[in-house]
Amino acid sequence: MQEVEEYRKYLRKIGKKNHVVDDLIRRCDIFADFLHKRKKLHVDEANKEDILAFFDAIKDEKSSTGNYLRAIGLCFKFKSKSELSALASNLRRQKYLRPEVLLKLETLEKSTLNMRTD
Repeated sequence: MQEVEEYRKYLRKIGKKNHVVDDLIRRCDIFADFLHKRKKLHVDEANKEDILAFFDAIKDEKSSTGNYLRAIGLCFKFKSKSELSALASNLRRQKYLRPEVLLKLETLEKSTLNMRTD
């Protein structure tokens, strides 16, 4: 319960309004229920395959898929699991952006990564 309150504070700190915070937490709870029913896992134990399985289960819910992925991405960002956060964000992008926009984003991300390693 304390972690939920910490997460709530985090979401408010990054500028989310109360109704948005409530919705994000509700969606994370649904993801947690999915994990528990599927593999008896807690969110902290989730991996890439679990996120992909959840995405596969919800992908036909056109109006809410992106919101679930946003909630999961923010949850893992809060938990400092950047790889899982990035996966949720990338799935969200792939679901909603046109292919030519995705290509531009990928090119921009690659050039940004190259600049960081130089």
